[in-house]
Amino acid sequence: MKAMTRKPLKRFSTVNLLPRERRRRHARFAAMRDTGTILTARGAAALALLLSLSACLEAPSPPPRNVVLITFDTTRADVLGVYGGDAAVSPAFDALAARGTLFLQAQAQAAVTPVAHASILTGLNPYNHGLRTLHGNRLFHLPGTIPTLAARLQDLGYDTAAFVSAFPCSGRFGLDQGFEVFDADFGGAPEARIGPAGNISTGLAQRDAAATTESALRWLAGRDRERPYFLWVHYFDPHDPLLRPPVPRQEPFMDGFPRFSEMEEALTRDPERFVADYVKDPDLMRSWLRRLYRAEVSWADTQMGRLFAALDADGGLEHTVIAVTSDHGEGLGDHDWWGHGILYQEQLHVPLALAGPGVPRDLLVQDRVRHVDLAPTLLHLAAGSDFGHKVDGISLLPL
Repeated sequence: MKAMTRKPLKRFSTVNLLPRERRRRHARFAAMRDTGTILTARGAAALALLLSLSACLEAPSPPPRNVVLITFDTTRADVLGVYGGDAAVSPAFDALAARGTLFLQAQAQAAVTPVAHASILTGLNPYNHGLRTLHGNRLFHLPGTIPTLAARLQDLGYDTAAFVSAFPCSGRFGLDQGFEVFDADFGGAPEARIGPAGNISTGLAQRDAAATTESALRWLAGRDRERPYFLWVHYFDPHDPLLRPPVPRQEPFMDGFPRFSEMEEALTRDPERFVADYVKDPDLMRSWLRRLYRAEVSWADTQMGRLFAALDADGGLEHTVIAVTSDHGEGLGDHDWWGHGILYQEQLHVPLALAGPGVPRDLLVQDRVRHVDLAPTLLHLAAGSDFGHKVDGISLLPL
């Protein structure tokens, strides 16, 4: 029996068997099939998503948000109420943290004022931004080639202003880069002198937090309200020398201790009595200095509260991202060290709180974050932007 061979089927199109109008529709369908453009259910969903994204991209973007950065000098985290300290010290900071996000483990990049501030303003570690010391050599100035948060926001159409309170944050260190207004008016003196006769030098040019706040408020009142702004306010008061603030709210911290003028009189007229009463009693000296330190932090917090109240009264808080931190902490006798500049945790653990549009309310962040993360985060919050180049920090969003 001869094997039968099956002839291959002749390929034909069903289009030819249909009425003319249906043939046209089928022709379009066949063309879509041949080019891979037939919409399945999954494809339709994908197309809908693309159209939705396209609509979002074409929609007008929200207006940029104002940015206020406040830095306390020499303020360790554990002195503030929300970090376990005396709640009377920091009501303004604590209230800000309650309506925003508090970072429990924020770390400074350095324990020296200009170096730490350079990291805050650039998102770079000291070995990358180049400002590494307070002393007069080539490493004491932030290079002009390093972009700052202020310069980047200025490129994005922001007005930029800074009001700093002491020489370590002055333009000498390059921290003025990107600021159209950089107010470092310390009264025209190269250094502050204290005492009735002006015979005790602090070694630093500085101004009181109240004067710094007044200058910042004047600028805010006169700014162009059609433009977003970046404002940096720096309070130096918690840094030594510790001067007793002349206001009632700070008095409870100093009950039982003499005013500085009395201390100065004992030091200049009767040094043996000064040494006998204070230096030979380490516990008394430590208690006195820590109380005076808390009074200074409280005074800076009071002035920050004035700034917040003015923003609120002006309706500005609704459109303003606020960040508050300190450049570094202070030894206060821990590890037998009173000042800063050493890499112990009491000097590197700093307060950090964010509040405003885009920031979750009443959130505690346990993860460790760094000063270098602050500038990328503020750029993200303010304008949905970044530095446009690699930095050491990362945006902390989404929180």
